[in-house]
Amino acid sequence: MCPIAGCSEPELTTRRGYTTGRGTVVVDGFRHRVAPTPAHAPESISHITAKLLIAGWLRGTGWDVSVERTDVRVLRRPDVHAVKGAAKLAIEVQYSSLPYSQWHQRTTDLESSGYTVIWLWGVLAPLSSVELTAIHQGQLSAGQRLWWIDAAGRRLGVG
Repeated sequence: MCPIAGCSEPELTTRRGYTTGRGTVVVDGFRHRVAPTPAHAPESISHITAKLLIAGWLRGTGWDVSVERTDVRVLRRPDVHAVKGAAKLAIEVQYSSLPYSQWHQRTTDLESSGYTVIWLWGVLAPLSSVELTAIHQGQLSAGQRLWWIDAAGRRLGVG
């Protein structure tokens, strides 16, 4: 079942991974049996698992949690939205590549709505072999920590 709240066609099926004609590798995952309205992008099993692991952990520590809930003020939908008292968290799980400008805009928009934004960078390789991107370098330059998630191994790492 699709984990996105309010999905008009929540029934999913599996999809075998493939390589596109341009060499992009698409990993095994899920797809909707019928396209939902409005459409939303497919997600890998690692991305879905990571979101649900984080949501479950936060619920267990007393946070009110939603997965894929749109903040109507900034029209952004963080992967995991959590509220505890006056504190608001927006947790983004990112397994795919992301342009710096999109990362910056998403972060800025969510912060303008009062969220503390936490990015969890998904890894499919050993944590010791992860290459840092411009986004990671920007986070480190701003004094932020890098958080890594390995959903299959149920592990978090801090850089």
